Amino acid sequence: MKVINMTPHAIVVDGMSETTYEPSGSVVRLDYESEELYALNGNIVERNTLVDHNLPDPQDGTMLLVSAMVLTAFPERDDLLAPNTNKATRNEKGHIISIPGFVTN
Repeated sequence: MKVINMTPHAIVVDGMSETTYEPSGSVVRLDYESEELYALNGNIVERNTLVDHNLPDPQDGTMLLVSAMVLTAFPERDDLLAPNTNKATRNEKGHIISIPGFVTN
């Protein structure tokens, strides 16, 4: 199975074997429209609605590695993976060094 990294970062997976997925150069971006709903303690609360994206169409034999935000925005897609950052290995500053695998819809 081919995996294309659609994030701006190299993703290091230290699961059964260590693999690094380098960025493909194409990053999936989501565009939203915001609708003001109300004020809460003097702060505006808005609802965002997805209006555009550059997520490629599914391709047989290909999985797309995307952010968790992108994965969540497309629950109907079974060709998307996101890093399992819930179980990530982090350095002393809290930055992710590697992940054990992926999550999907």
